[in-house]
Amino acid sequence: MISAEVFDEYWDSIRKLAEDSPVSAGEVNDLGRVETPFSSTIELSFTQDELNDILENGRYIIFNFRLSTRPENERVGLYTDYRVKAKLVGDFDYKLSN
Repeated sequence: MISAEVFDEYWDSIRKLAEDSPVSAGEVNDLGRVETPFSSTIELSFTQDELNDILENGRYIIFNFRLSTRPENERVGLYTDYRVKAKLVGDFDYKLSN
């Protein structure tokens, strides 16, 4: 699960972007290790006012990840060579006003 929240320069919360959004688990091999990582996309929608507030006042984003080692009720270990990779991409049309 992933959560993300935007904060202003005083660390006051502006908006929660994602809240406990599920992330796909990697494929586990016969030895109980993740062999093939998976990729997940979380799509978010904003009103014009919400997006303006984030762009004008947002200074920080905090991501929280909650990992589970139990796919389909199997115990799987977390290893020191495992990584979590996150990418934040904004794909939108934005019109500037005069």
